[in-house]
Amino acid sequence: MEDNISTSKPRFVVSTTLFIIFIFFLGHIGLVNLYKLGKVPTALIAVVLLIMIVNLIIWQNKHRFFPLILGLLLWAVLGEIAEKLSLVNIVNFKNIFFLITILFLSYYLIHNNLLSEFLMIAIVFFLTIWTSHFVLVNSFEQFGKTNIVTYLSSFVFLIFFVYFTTKIYKLGNLLGLTLHTIFITCTLWSILEYLWAWKLIPKLWQ
Repeated sequence: MEDNISTSKPRFVVSTTLFIIFIFFLGHIGLVNLYKLGKVPTALIAVVLLIMIVNLIIWQNKHRFFPLILGLLLWAVLGEIAEKLSLVNIVNFKNIFFLITILFLSYYLIHNNLLSEFLMIAIVFFLTIWTSHFVLVNSFEQFGKTNIVTYLSSFVFLIFFVYFTTKIYKLGNLLGLTLHTIFITCTLWSILEYLWAWKLIPKLWQ
């Protein structure tokens, strides 16, 4: 990815953030309506999404939005549809060591430059969604919506949001900007999830 983009940095960050939010909304609405059709159509769509995932991995189009699409498709299949079909629930608290193992393995691959930038962005996006969702869901399920632990977890997301937002102004390359924009958007979305759960703000799609 090209460097020296200081003049277009705000536009890049805003456009990437809006695109992530857009595919979040699109994915949510799509899955909600898909689940209404039953498990067989859901399973068939999962197969189609898996084919798309394989094609994206092989193709690795250089447009900056394609790795984000791949990351979301990975989450849709492995995180959402797999749970709906009662195959596996990767956000279940029992799978915490599996999540930690995947995080360490991914860090090793990224740190040693064993992944292309395309796959790096896709995997980081997928893992950021998974980790934030894991914390969010288990905060509510293990402690309840009004427990001090849940409040603290939401505050941690807020700290990360402020940290990554502040740090992004010091970055000067597209890869760093993309990764930090992912962190900013996912932490922002998680904060919104807390606010929606506490019914402090209405859900935008309702």
